[in-house]
Amino acid sequence: MIILLILNSVFSQTVDYTNQGSSWTGTCSTGQNQSPIDVSVSSGTCDNSMVMDLQFVNQDMNVVMQRLSYTIMSNAVISNLYATDINGNLYGYTATSFSFHSPSEHQIDGNSYDLEMQIKHTVMSQFNNTSYPTAIVSIMFSKQDVAQPFFDKYSFSLVSATSNSTTTTTTTNTTNTTTTNTTTTTNTTANTTTNTTTNTTTNTTTNTTTNTTANTTANTTTANTTANTTTNTTASTTNASNTTVSTTQSTISTINFQTLLGSQLNSNPQYYTYQGSLTIPTCDENVNWYIINQALPINSTQLTAFQSYFSANSSFQSSIGNSRVLQSTNGRTIQEGGVACEEQFVYFFSFFILYIFINYFIFKLL
Repeated sequence: MIILLILNSVFSQTVDYTNQGSSWTGTCSTGQNQSPIDVSVSSGTCDNSMVMDLQFVNQDMNVVMQRLSYTIMSNAVISNLYATDINGNLYGYTATSFSFHSPSEHQIDGNSYDLEMQIKHTVMSQFNNTSYPTAIVSIMFSKQDVAQPFFDKYSFSLVSATSNSTTTTTTTNTTNTTTTNTTTTTNTTANTTTNTTTNTTTNTTTNTTTNTTANTTANTTTANTTANTTTNTTASTTNASNTTVSTTQSTISTINFQTLLGSQLNSNPQYYTYQGSLTIPTCDENVNWYIINQALPINSTQLTAFQSYFSANSSFQSSIGNSRVLQSTNGRTIQEGGVACEEQFVYFFSFFILYIFINYFIFKLL
């Protein structure tokens, strides 16, 4: 048991930005293709055959906004993506979630942005012959005097500590084992907090031990409901991970992502693509990244609404925020697509036409 506790401590992971992720272990510290990175024109190669078609859902939909201990995010199918990777292979992806980081995790030509929205996609079943099944599209936001329509609707203030929302604290210890003899015990405690206009609230505590017992205690008190969920797993193994997450959530109704967000992007945006990793533990290196080189506006009120929720993290207000430190490119290929490639093509085509005309006149003179 002591050995298992030591191993669990060694391999545990928490999303803590005090050191900008420098203390994260496992693949986060040993991987050679980690994200985020600084993408630049000088390091990128241009290929006019590249494809990056981001299609947002063009209809009203309900979205649940969640404030975790390290970001604000939603699990929702808001877009489809059809894009080529750095090897020219075309894949289709479906969005599964999106989250935010401030300041931006990626940099473009050494420039950081005030907020980065990362839309995570999973490869469609008909395109599953890839070792990079995840694609993440990054959209940058820069602080301006103009309000961002998307954040007027997807307002970070909806999951503030004083709003009428549901709070859930979840601690999960997961264990992977290759042995045949495994003992697993799961303890779950559910604790949900909601604010109501009535004078009565239910406090419920549930303890469950798998294949053993289940005890429930209900108490009536005033204006507060709390739910905590804890899952503990013990096994014979040397590979374990532990993530602690606290969430507050609020449902947003009738939001149209194409109208409020997609319509602001250029129809054929300039972008960079490279192969990297998730930017939070477990930092899996199976991601095709697509960084759009177009900054959308966000005003100071909207930006502060996001940053203020992480003020308890002393490093956040020191401009470190919930952003992982830049990682080395380690010689990776970075490709540039979109408008810049078209401009480059036009430039060379124009030069070619000029060359033809010059040779024609020289021939006529002779």
